Amino acid sequence: MRSNRLMKLISLSGASLAEVQKQKKFEFRSIFRSLINRESKLFSIALLIFMVSVNLASAVEIKVWRFGGILAEHSWEKKKITEWNNQNPDVKVVWSNQDWATKREKVISSFKARQLPDILVMDGPSIPDFVRLGVIQALDDVDSNMVGSWKNRFVPEIWNTTIYKGKFYAIPTYVDVTTFLTYNKAFVKTPPTTWQELKNVAKNLKGKSNKIPVVIAATKGTNDVNLWEGIAYANGCRWLNEKGDKVVINDRGCVDALQLYKDLVTGGLTEDNPQEIDYYKAIVLLLEESAIMSQSMSWLKAIDSEVKGSKNPDYGLTVFPKNANPTGSYPSANVIMAPTSAGMLTSQSKNVKAAMKFLNYFASQEFQAGWDGDPIPGRVPATRTNWASPDIVKVYPDLVKLYNKGTLFKGALPMPAFPGLVQMESYMGEALQSVVMGQQDVQSALDRVAAKSQRVLNKVSN
Repeated sequence: MRSNRLMKLISLSGASLAEVQKQKKFEFRSIFRSLINRESKLFSIALLIFMVSVNLASAVEIKVWRFGGILAEHSWEKKKITEWNNQNPDVKVVWSNQDWATKREKVISSFKARQLPDILVMDGPSIPDFVRLGVIQALDDVDSNMVGSWKNRFVPEIWNTTIYKGKFYAIPTYVDVTTFLTYNKAFVKTPPTTWQELKNVAKNLKGKSNKIPVVIAATKGTNDVNLWEGIAYANGCRWLNEKGDKVVINDRGCVDALQLYKDLVTGGLTEDNPQEIDYYKAIVLLLEESAIMSQSMSWLKAIDSEVKGSKNPDYGLTVFPKNANPTGSYPSANVIMAPTSAGMLTSQSKNVKAAMKFLNYFASQEFQAGWDGDPIPGRVPATRTNWASPDIVKVYPDLVKLYNKGTLFKGALPMPAFPGLVQMESYMGEALQSVVMGQQDVQSALDRVAAKSQRVLNKVSN
């Protein structure tokens, strides 16, 4: 076909053979150049696919276990993890929510089987126990410069809640604070600030209303024990002495704090059966306007959003009243608090560099922003920026006022946290119940708690 075309070209144009050969050579070059361009494009595409596949193959996967949390938190975290994975193809985060009730058992069993994830997100009071067992590692031992860059973003007192024996182990997102007093402003114009004022206000309310003057939570649950610990620590009580080798929970400051419970109950100023009312039910009674004052913790707003029978009373929130003259052997704590959602690096992480890269994001304001009241209500945020947000003012105006005055966290301490505490708090829960039910006097109940707790302490210290 091509030779016929050439002969036709010669006959029609009268061109010489040399000219025809020249034209043929030009056509060949054009065809060759076209082929080269086509192959080049195919090669580029193939190279791109190869590079993408290599990049995907080299992406590091890190696993994160998140224990507890409310639905709003889970939604926010899912959103941020999706954003992270889209923006960081080299580090893929696999985030999974875990059951709070079985956190210790799951972590320890996984540790023994060498199946821990890279990161745990859980409560600060677990840190001492997990350090002792070798489950987690200090973040400042891994990268002190990175940890140092985080520090100024956080409220100092909150930052200190995850320091154990001088080492920094976890990045907080928020803290649960105990203990507060919640009160209905329609009945209480000026909240009491001392134990005696609390009793006087409660007696006055009892004479003027058929509502419960003040609700106390006295079940065996850990949260209810934490509420009492907040009152006790404000009175100079502590679980352990300065050396940490002796249980002193039967000290005068602790005895007087538990006596307050008994005085309120025997004075008829509380609900009839406080041993059946936990922290959640106590708040519900206030929200339903069956009670006027209540012990509370910082997730009050989260409970408020869930209670269908809430009458939305105009309630105030302040630090729980203190003994005018603390009787304990230790300094009075304004409040005690613990991070409930804190990021920790496990000792079995196979991808420490990648895990630290993600923890750097965990500590950023981009990730921390959700806990300023929008979209997550009812949390006490950890960063300074969140405390300056207009969103938290909408949720906790009273706490923001205390924060801006510098009084909310002044003298604040971390919640008790040391190996063996879980068992000891179960003994305290039993003591709370026995005292409010009139089965034991306060001193005897705490002496028993101290004796049993000392045996636990001796065991975990060996």
